[in-house]
Amino acid sequence: MRHRKREEHPEVRVCTELLIDTGRRPDEVCRLPLDCLERDPDDSPVLLYDNHKAFRLGRRLPIAKVTAAVVTAQQERVRRRFPDAPSSELKLLPSPVANPWGTKPISGIWEHHRNWVRALLEFLVPLEV
Repeated sequence: MRHRKREEHPEVRVCTELLIDTGRRPDEVCRLPLDCLERDPDDSPVLLYDNHKAFRLGRRLPIAKVTAAVVTAQQERVRRRFPDAPSSELKLLPSPVANPWGTKPISGIWEHHRNWVRALLEFLVPLEV
């Protein structure tokens, strides 16, 4: 059986999209629980996350509908992968390795980002003096 490289796992792409769309810290996004999406009274999507660095737990961040759709699709993938696990114990971005119960979040997102930046073509931007 061929093992996929870490970059091929959908969790890495979802994590990157959430980092870009929300401006949250990588650790905050990687540790999101499966049930991290709620709706405000006006039906606007809200991301629930913990800001451990500032000891501010249960933060509510309004997000775009497109971002909410990314979260919802990922929630569905996780439920298919771990159908018998309690939602309260699952991570939105479970590690694809050594994680039979879905409780361990992905890690090493900086490594993936660094590899992506290194793969970019070099270019120069002219500066006006």
